[in-house]
Amino acid sequence: MYYVADMSGAVMLWEGESVESVTQEVQKLPMVKEGILACEVLPLKSYTGFASLFAQPQ
Repeated sequence: MYYVADMSGAVMLWEGESVESVTQEVQKLPMVKEGILACEVLPLKSYTGFASLFAQPQ
């Protein structure tokens, strides 16, 4: 977990089979179940730009 730099929230990285499966697991967290914690699930994908940074000139 990481804090947002201005301390306005936190970020948790969570791997799963799908957005739906992660959402289902997040809903099981005690603070979410009690309505104390609101969560937003944002799907991520791998960054592919590194290859172009290290490409050999031809």
